[in-house]
Amino acid sequence: MSAESFGTLDTGDDNIVEVTEQTFMQDIVEQSSRKPVLIDFWADWCGPCQNLMPVLEGLARAQPDRFVLAKVNADAEQGLTAQFGVRSLPTVVLVRDGALAGHFTGAKSQSEVEAFLDEHLGPYAADTAEAEEAPEPPVHNEELALLEASYAADPGPASAHALAMALAEAGQFERAFELLLDLLRQDLGWNNNQGRQDMQRLFGECPDKALVARFQRRLMTLLY
Repeated sequence: MSAESFGTLDTGDDNIVEVTEQTFMQDIVEQSSRKPVLIDFWADWCGPCQNLMPVLEGLARAQPDRFVLAKVNADAEQGLTAQFGVRSLPTVVLVRDGALAGHFTGAKSQSEVEAFLDEHLGPYAADTAEAEEAPEPPVHNEELALLEASYAADPGPASAHALAMALAEAGQFERAFELLLDLLRQDLGWNNNQGRQDMQRLFGECPDKALVARFQRRLMTLLY
């Protein structure tokens, strides 16, 4: 197969491509002006590369409008590998508008890769759009007002938990999740892991699955 036909090479996905030196300008530099390009430098003999690649491919398929995954065989494309200063495998480089925007080395979990993408590309737009379609109701409950005042006066784990539970009961899950994450940042094992257990329970009760997925990723990043 010629280099010009690489775009469908073994992948079957328009946004997962295998890149050579001949296709570098078109499919990394020019492409990155339309959509960010995540370059995965890998090799057949590299065990961590084999662990990371399915994670990157899964995210590229799940979020096709977010980035292009460009795979570079470091053994076959030593010129490209040297051009990017790659010293260890796997190395993943993010390119936006023809410029380097970030990188990491070594195998990562899905939550770690998602955190990297969120940091450099912002929260995934699909999650944001769905959350915006269902805005949470304003606080009109007197009990909530009192709990808000208590939390403002003493934003510790106990007041954060009490307010989060009341907000969730009122259907305001996004604020509740934010408060529970703040609680876990302060004290991961607070009250015999009650904060973590209640957050997991609320994930099952929240009707907005896009919102749940977003906070599940954030929770995984915090825990691991």
